[in-house]
Amino acid sequence: MPTLIKKREQTIAEIESLKSEITASNISMKLAELESLEKKENENNSKIYQLRLQKQPKSGLINRLLMENEIKPTAQMEIKSLEEEQTSLRSKIRFLDGLKIKKQSYNLDSIEYKQDFLEKIDARIIFLESKIDKLASLKNKAAKTSQEKRVISGTIKRRIAKNKNCPYCGAYITSTAHADHIYPLSKGGESVVKNMVYVCSSCNLKKKDLTLNKFIDKFDLDRDEIFDRLKLLKKDY
Repeated sequence: MPTLIKKREQTIAEIESLKSEITASNISMKLAELESLEKKENENNSKIYQLRLQKQPKSGLINRLLMENEIKPTAQMEIKSLEEEQTSLRSKIRFLDGLKIKKQSYNLDSIEYKQDFLEKIDARIIFLESKIDKLASLKNKAAKTSQEKRVISGTIKRRIAKNKNCPYCGAYITSTAHADHIYPLSKGGESVVKNMVYVCSSCNLKKKDLTLNKFIDKFDLDRDEIFDRLKLLKKDY
């Protein structure tokens, strides 16, 4: 189980890393460069259009009679230079655009693969936890004293994932986290993963042996938010 949980945390971290790479600085820089090149291309197209309007009468009697015009030689030279620059710009634009699509496509494929893998890990953890919880439940029922139940809870506590925020008040949990029985031992609650969660010391001291509903009512807490947090942590309440 610890190996699976560690692998789960590692996979989540990899997914978050891949997601961040889609909008990471290197990609952002490429997109900024792409935008700059596209802007330059449009400016050059506008210049070429203006230069093509710079015309003069063609030489020769017939051409003058027919009022034939041609682009000025200086304008023709500038147009040629701009067109060469446009060829280089388009090549860079195609490369950056392809790189952007390829990078994002790779990341999205990798994210999808890792999310599928994560689902399998979660399913395996749930299966194993279910088996362990059934065994723990039998031990809880067989325990005759609260002290025996406390011993069992000490074993289970080591298997509970440490959440960053208190599910009761939402505050960040410091190093003084407390493992709480959602449904108290004194009321018949069991020391199983689904009935235990890490909470802040303040909430733990306030809740004591109160049931969750009585705790919420007594301190006027947001029932829906607490239930949502516990649901995300896959806890019974």
